[in-house]
Amino acid sequence: NISDVFAAVQKLIEADGKTYEYELDLCDVLRQALSDLANTVCKKALEGYKNKDVELFEQNTNLFLDIIEDMDRLLLTKKEFSS
Repeated sequence: NISDVFAAVQKLIEADGKTYEYELDLCDVLRQALSDLANTVCKKALEGYKNKDVELFEQNTNLFLDIIEDMDRLLLTKKEFSS
């Protein structure tokens, strides 16, 4: 469930760890949350396309691209995810 993954991200942020391993875990869980969100948004964009709903399609396509860019920036913060 996407809300569970975002809740896990929130708990990790609240833990405020100081180790590199903590940062890797936070990055990985946040990546998963964004990936789940992107999947949901992509489905809405496809729904807009199938229903010829230009507004729904454009809004969700743009949001999908924004999420992908956010994921890219996030993963570039750790060498383990950027090779």
